[in-house]
Amino acid sequence: MGIDADRNAQTGRSGLEYMYVANSTGAGLAKWDGTQWADFAHQPTSPGLTSTDFTFTITLADIGGVTTFDFVAVSLRGNDSDGVPDNGVATYPVAIAPSTTTTTTTTPPPPPPPTPRVKALLIPSGLLFAKAGKVLRVPPLRLLLIDGTTVTADSQTCTLTFKGKKLPALAGGCAWKIPKTYRKARLVLKISYSYGGATKSTSWPVYPG
Repeated sequence: MGIDADRNAQTGRSGLEYMYVANSTGAGLAKWDGTQWADFAHQPTSPGLTSTDFTFTITLADIGGVTTFDFVAVSLRGNDSDGVPDNGVATYPVAIAPSTTTTTTTTPPPPPPPTPRVKALLIPSGLLFAKAGKVLRVPPLRLLLIDGTTVTADSQTCTLTFKGKKLPALAGGCAWKIPKTYRKARLVLKISYSYGGATKSTSWPVYPG
């Protein structure tokens, strides 16, 4: 294995400043001294051999304290040889191409603004002056919100009772024909309404004239 520590092809021996050689008699690290490959003081390289791999360690401080260097590796067996890379030199650390996979982060839409709360129910005056023998009808309710705007209730239900008993509603609901016998009687009108997902109820007495 040849090492170009300064990554300059014009220096060293054919661009190489260090050479690590291993064969059946041993292994060693040498340095180009300008004339030849020579031994020099360095950290142990701890060579190891298995049935498939040859391993060794080179301490960066022994090759000039560099953190990046170029290298070539060649194996020989008889008249056969194989080099890595096939052309040029390799670089340590090995550069890894950035992933071509892109991750798209979708920003969730902002939450909708909160629905203004209901401040009051706007009661039509006609509901306060019911007449016996006539129809009492509750129109679509208008609501006063806390921001001062008025809106129509999303839904509404109504009951009209006398002594706890419901009067039968006319078709469509929220309307009743008040019997004449209920004149001056105390009826209770209860209205439940919803707006913006919230439901409220209110009730008050009705005295048909």
